[in-house]
Amino acid sequence: MKANCKICDRPTTRVLSLQNSIKTQAVCSTVEKSLQTPLIDIEVMYCDNCDFYQINPVDFQHYDDDDYYLTAQLSETQRTYQQWFVDHLARYIVSPVAEIGPGDGYLGNLLTGVGHIYVGFEPARKSFEQCQAKGLLVINDYFNINDDTKDHFSTVIARQVLEHINDVKAFLENVHGSLMDEGIAIFEVPNIDWARTLNRVVDFCPEHLNYFSMSSLSTLLASCNFRVIHIAKTYDEEYLLIIVGKMTQFTRKFNTFDFSDLVFWGAGSRGISLCHLLHATPLYFVDSDSSKFGKYIPSTSIQIHSPDVLYRDRKCKGVVITSFFYFKEIIDELLRQGFSGEIYRINENNEMVHCTI
Repeated sequence: MKANCKICDRPTTRVLSLQNSIKTQAVCSTVEKSLQTPLIDIEVMYCDNCDFYQINPVDFQHYDDDDYYLTAQLSETQRTYQQWFVDHLARYIVSPVAEIGPGDGYLGNLLTGVGHIYVGFEPARKSFEQCQAKGLLVINDYFNINDDTKDHFSTVIARQVLEHINDVKAFLENVHGSLMDEGIAIFEVPNIDWARTLNRVVDFCPEHLNYFSMSSLSTLLASCNFRVIHIAKTYDEEYLLIIVGKMTQFTRKFNTFDFSDLVFWGAGSRGISLCHLLHATPLYFVDSDSSKFGKYIPSTSIQIHSPDVLYRDRKCKGVVITSFFYFKEIIDELLRQGFSGEIYRINENNEMVHCTI
């Protein structure tokens, strides 16, 4: 089998050939059904560029199968973990919340219990019925972007879902489109790096098409226009938990100011760039670095002086601090010297902000 990596599209290499039942996450209700369930060959493909494993999908709808049903509520360990999940991530989870693949609804019940507006998307019939029995608002279908979900959610949660999705990038595009601009998504997947450390070959099964390490998971999400807020190993290193937000892109903001009676403090790269970005012509620059005194801002005739010049200059009505790193240090120095002019900074929208002391 030849296959390209789902993340970077480079050729993958076969690292394992296995045989397994066509379904391993459900049991059969009769011996006849069991014997009708075939064994299949699995080829595990690896991308050494992304540290990502994948297998080919099997033409079998596990989630429409009446025998498919996974529950967390029977396990004290899982109940404790899901309570930890809600408590630990409380600062990130904001309503309205969508959960993709809620299973038996245990997590959804915890979320609604602390007051969240919640909707689940669950294609498996038995799991959907369990969610209904708990009184949860759950849609018996796969998650898709539409008029009801576009830009609608503040939080999207998908636990133990990404590993099942064949077209992960299309799925993540749907999640991205469903989030509000400041929304976040929380994904949890099995940690293949831990299984690899233990040489636990039994972790490969037909229902799991994708196998993530920390690096491959973050790489995938970054390639789908998400920015990583937090990533961690959880559940005794068995799971990977990643929290992401929508990636924002640089935009140019245009504002014009009269700098003719102002001085720029900070002749570093950001100060020089700000000068050109704003087409600024201040009286001059000052800088604490004596090696810059008497020299000029590149591509201009604007000279750089010692801060002592500023304190004696009656023409100067104020200072624009261009440095992010030394902002407080420069203000403290201006106060020590008894500077009586105005103090400004330029914010991220290229607006001049008056700094009150």
